[in-house]
Order: sequence, then structure tokens, then C-alpha cells
Amino acid sequence: MQAPFRTRHIGINDRDLATMLELIGVPTLDQLMDETIPQDIRLERPLQLPAALSEYNYLHHLESIAAKNNVLKSLIGQGFYGTVTPSPILRNIFQNPGWYTQYTPYQAEISQGRLEALLNFQTMVTDLTGMSLANASLLDEGTAAAEAMLMFHAHKNRRAKGETADVLYVADDVFATTTEVVKGRALPQNITVKVGPWEEATLDEQTFAVLIQYPGSQGHIHDYRDLVQAAHEKDIYVIVAADLLSLAVLVPPGEWGADAVIGNTQRFGVPMGAGGPHAAYFATREDFKRQIPGRIIGVSIDEKGKTALRMALQTREQHIKREKATSNICTAQALLAIMAGMYGVYHGPEGLRQIATTIHQMTWALAGQLYAAGLEVVNKSCFDTLTIKVTPDQRLAILDFFFLYPLEMFAMALAQLEIVVAAIATSLFFEPIHSEIAQAERDRLVVDHRSPPNIRPCLVESLVFGEPYLHASLLGSRGASRKTLVAVADTSPLRSRDRTACIFDPDRSVEQENRRFEFLCR
Repeated sequence: MQAPFRTRHIGINDRDLATMLELIGVPTLDQLMDETIPQDIRLERPLQLPAALSEYNYLHHLESIAAKNNVLKSLIGQGFYGTVTPSPILRNIFQNPGWYTQYTPYQAEISQGRLEALLNFQTMVTDLTGMSLANASLLDEGTAAAEAMLMFHAHKNRRAKGETADVLYVADDVFATTTEVVKGRALPQNITVKVGPWEEATLDEQTFAVLIQYPGSQGHIHDYRDLVQAAHEKDIYVIVAADLLSLAVLVPPGEWGADAVIGNTQRFGVPMGAGGPHAAYFATREDFKRQIPGRIIGVSIDEKGKTALRMALQTREQHIKREKATSNICTAQALLAIMAGMYGVYHGPEGLRQIATTIHQMTWALAGQLYAAGLEVVNKSCFDTLTIKVTPDQRLAILDFFFLYPLEMFAMALAQLEIVVAAIATSLFFEPIHSEIAQAERDRLVVDHRSPPNIRPCLVESLVFGEPYLHASLLGSRGASRKTLVAVADTSPLRSRDRTACIFDPDRSVEQENRRFEFLCR
């Protein structure tokens, strides 16, 4: 047994209450309420509350409620993916009250360790996206897209004397959650959101920006370079919502002209958490450093001439004059941004590339098994997501399978007759699809895993990135300039062995394919 909570509560006692009431000039607390709160807004009956519980019993009550939940494997993707949180990050950051109890500090300069961790996050984001500037995180991907929309809308029309440009074109393969947030934030600003295929984007005088997804929500990897060039010729900005992990193997949007790159860092070691919270990232060009939302951690020197970190830019009206504020966003995800940054530090550039490559290779192997099972894989390119077109009979068979294996495979997005599958690197993923490949994954046996002919290559060859982009802070060369990083990228072509691993060759024999699969599984 333990003493009731009220005996440990830090509050007033009866003697303190009597003293306070005497000072106020009323005999009882009830009379104070009668004289303070209007009668017409008061509840005339007692609150219907259950009996009080001790802390111990209340925790057991919460556990009994939580036990009713079914924790299922989600393969729906759409910006949320299974990930592994490294134990050192779990123990030393996520479970450490020195990290998890604090918001981004208002007196930031007294928290140099936190600022350094956020600076690592910013550096990782700029390196992977190919941009020159990133903030210290935002609330989520949808919020980041909306902030980019508002930033470019204000920047485009700040000197407009006549009709303003008030149209944002959103590609129809942008994640649905992002599109809905953008629509909601656009409404009070009188911004019109048009949704359609990215190839049909309206690049006219009324359009101020285009929002595209990279890779798309159904897994396709599009080459947007012509679109970006055409948009820039008409002074239209391009916002790219990018999967940060995919940028370890794909050409970063900054290299093909994006004006802002936004997205989610959830898959950098942060569990899905039933959809949130997760730290968003926001990267842009140096031209917009005075308009970027959120906070930017910068490197400075202290009064003794030593290197010190500080909050260099904050565009919220709480921190600067209201008329100069460009954003009212106040919510960051400091803890989760720090976890994501440390995930990059923990794995390093080669580790991130290996994770991304493994995910892609397993997706490619899955595509082969689906094709062998008679299913039509729609994708001509992919990173980790496949779209499968099925007949009504196949759809019913898949639904029946869900009832047989609800914990193994759940929440595929059944949109009419299509299924979107986010294939994450896990052996469990293969088991419901094909028993042979599950056995092969366990026993490292050799199986035929030919990919469908229309997936060749899985990664768009012109968009395959040579080496992981993380060369600055994570390799200790923190002083490396952007020009140095770009030069490294431009002179580091993908090794031929890795390139052929992404390409299905129908002329190779089954035995050759088997040997290659065995090599990839090592």
C-alpha cells in the first residue's frame, strides 16, 4: 500500500485556505465561487465522475484499456514506415529526461548540447536534400508543405501592384494527408489549390508554386527536371515533398532545381506512433533565409572568442516585431528531430546508403514474387512502394487472406482495384506473399525471384545518386563547403555492381539470378 496522492500533493492546507479567504473577505470557498462565477453558466448538478483511484490502480486501469488494442503490421506507407530505433538512441536520448522534458529552449544559448544536436539535424537535412539551408524541424510533413506554400505565396506577391498569383498546383500523387493540410491552410489565405497529374501542371500567371512528391504516393519515381525548368522560366516556385531516406540513393531535389524540400524524418529511427508525432524537415535556398519558418541554429563566437551555437533566425512574431514576422509557426519537434539527427550520426553515410539499398532490393524482390504469382505490378520505377492492379477475384482473395493472417499483413490501401504496398526491409513482409521466399529468407536458400519486365530498372537510372550525401558533419569535416559536397557527388558514379543489382535482365538464366539474389541477401 501507499499513501493517498493528496498527502503528497504540493498545495494549500486548511490553515492556508482560511488565511486566504480572510484576506479576500469571504467566509467560504463556495461563497467566493458564488460571487465570482455567474449563476447562468454554472452546472447545477455534481459532475458524474467515477470513484477516485490510487496512482497504482489508475496505471493498471490504463494498462487494461491499452490491452484492448491490436498492434498490427501496417504496410500502407504514405509517409509512415516501420523503422528500428538504435538502442543507444533509445536509452540515452528518448528515455533520458534531460532530453525528453524540454522544448526548444527560449534561452537557447545556455543549452549548447541541444543546439549542437539540432545543428546536426539541420546539416543532415541539407546534405541529403542538396539544399543550402534547413530549419530545426517543424510539426509534420503536412505543416511543412503548408508553410512552404505560405512562404512562396508571400514572396511571389510582395511587390505585386495588380492581380496577385494565388494558385498552388498540387500533384495528385502527393500524400493525401499533406494535400488536405495544404487545402485547410490555403482557405483563409484565399489561395486556390488545384490538384492534378504533375505532367499537366498549369504554369500560368495565376500560379505561384507547384507541389510534387518524390517518390510519389504510389511508388513511382518521376524525373521532374523538365517541369522544374519550365516552372522557373515563368517565375514559379517548386516545392518537393521528399522521402529523406530515399535521397541516399536518388539524386537530391536540390541538384535538379527545387526551391524548397520538405518531408518527414519518421523513418530515421522514430517509431510510427499511430501516426505521430514525427519531426518534419524544411530545407530551402539561401535566397529565402529571412522567410523560412521555424528556427535556425547557427554557429557564432562567444565573448571570449570561442565557437558557440545560438538561435540565428526566428521568424515568428513572438521573437521579432510582429510586422516583420513571416510565420506564426511555433511548434517544432526538438526531441524527435534530435533522434533523427542522431540516427544519421549513428549509421553514418555508408550505413544510410546500405539501409536504403536493402529496402529497395527487397522491394524489387517482392515485385518479382508478385509478378510470378500472376499479379500486375503497375510501377515502372520504385524505391520502396509498389502499386498492384488486381482483378475483383484477386481482391476478394487478398481480403480473405487478411482474415487468416491479420497480424502478419494488414492495412494495404485498397483503392478500388489497386493496392499500394510499402515494402520495408523485414523478412515478415515476404511470408504472406510467397511461402518459398519466406523460407529462403530464413534459411538463405536460393529461389527464383525474377522481377516483372516492366520494372527495369527499379530506380530511374538518370536519378540514381552516386554516393551518400552525408559528407560534412557526419564525417568530421564540418568545414566542408557546399561546393565541395557537390563536387564529391558529381565525381562519384554508382558502382557498376550496384547499378546492375537494380536491373532485371530477362536474358540471365535462373541460376544466375539465384546467385545474384544469394549475394544480395548476405
